[in-house]
Amino acid sequence: MLDIGQGDALFIRTPRGNQILIDGGPGRAVLGKLNTVMPFYDRSIDLLILSHPHADHLGGLVEVLKRYHIGAVLDSGTETDSGLFVEWKRELADRRVRHITARRSMRLALDEQLFFDVLLPSRDVTHAGIHDGMLVGLLRYGNTEIFFSGDMEQNLERYLLALGDVPDIDVLKVGHHGSRTSSSEALLAIARPEYALISAGLGNTYGHPHEETLARFREYDVTVFRTDMQGTAVARSDGEKVTVRPQRCILLFCW
Repeated sequence: MLDIGQGDALFIRTPRGNQILIDGGPGRAVLGKLNTVMPFYDRSIDLLILSHPHADHLGGLVEVLKRYHIGAVLDSGTETDSGLFVEWKRELADRRVRHITARRSMRLALDEQLFFDVLLPSRDVTHAGIHDGMLVGLLRYGNTEIFFSGDMEQNLERYLLALGDVPDIDVLKVGHHGSRTSSSEALLAIARPEYALISAGLGNTYGHPHEETLARFREYDVTVFRTDMQGTAVARSDGEKVTVRPQRCILLFCW
């Protein structure tokens, strides 16, 4: 999970070297962070996933489209009339990027034994509220699972739990930057994550992450990593176990 301030950006490198970016806002901060996880000469991202078109998730992705070759884009199909979203759609069309509209039960094979399973949306959300049309997914590698929740709040959590689609997971990418309206006790009781990753800007005016949310993680003995306190977090899976630690950098070399 990349430290880009008050927004979301997650970078995945598969065992065979495929590269996936989930979200990329706000602003252009994601460009600099990509340089810490990709060689400077590498300008190829195999799959770009947009959870929803709010600026703190979409903000830097227009520039990513302009500077990188994108194999395909996966999103929920939710639309908005913001200038940023209009520019995003225009760049996708101009560059003829393959576009995939996500639907529940869709599975994308990213590598051997590595899959991205779409949990939501379960319907056409073109004109739905942006948070109601969230793309929520599960990354499965071997016997390990990482849950990507975008800005999912408790109403969508309840719906997803009612569908019975939430397994026991290893890592939770915390919804809505750790707001008090996300990561309910009901979700934690079923998912039982070992780690929670929170992307929030240092000193942000929203009070993210909220103390009530952090207290729930303590109650369920979840180890929390916060970009506002620890910077970029690196999760590694061998197919049996996931480990998470802060990124380490010396000059321009990061690992």
